[in-house]
Amino acid sequence: MERHRTPDGRAATPTIVLLDSMGVEAGCFVERPAALRALLSGEASRLAESEQHKRRDEWRRADAGQSTVREIVELLEGASQQRPRCEDTPK
Repeated sequence: MERHRTPDGRAATPTIVLLDSMGVEAGCFVERPAALRALLSGEASRLAESEQHKRRDEWRRADAGQSTVREIVELLEGASQQRPRCEDTPK
């Protein structure tokens, strides 16, 4: 979590780090799928916190975890093809 922080610098859960057979990082997923990060950093970022939570919860209900699963599958596929990916995390 400390090594792969959110775009705003927080250590967050979940943080999923894929390792190859040699223990080298092959990808990561930090806290939220890209679509939800975009929603919360766009127009919603200027809303009151309670409205931000409402929009986040509405998005999660509508998405039903599909974006998270898709991104994790993409990480696995990329890792299997030696294309490591760890997006939107400061190094």
